[in-house]
Amino acid sequence: MTFLFLNLETETRARITGFHRYPDDPVVGLSEEEKTKGIYVVEYNEPPIINGKTGISYVNPKNGEVFYEYVDNNTTNGQELAEIRAENENLKQAVADLTMTLAAMMG
Repeated sequence: MTFLFLNLETETRARITGFHRYPDDPVVGLSEEEKTKGIYVVEYNEPPIINGKTGISYVNPKNGEVFYEYVDNNTTNGQELAEIRAENENLKQAVADLTMTLAAMMG
């Protein structure tokens, strides 16, 4: 069993804010107070990775059904790479301009 820490949104929807795989372990388990902050489920897996999206885990506290919602990331890896390449080209041009200016000043 896995213990899910929850942020209750409605009676049938709670955001999963954390989990513990060994909640009843005598050494690393949870206290009774900590166990009041969530529920037990048979199985929990983090959201599958989808490129360009962030997965958010939810659970129905009434039946223990886990589900995921995805939101778009601000940038995708491809967009970020294109921005870095453009910045690199701008920096190369600035270095070339400064080199030409310095050469002209020196002689």
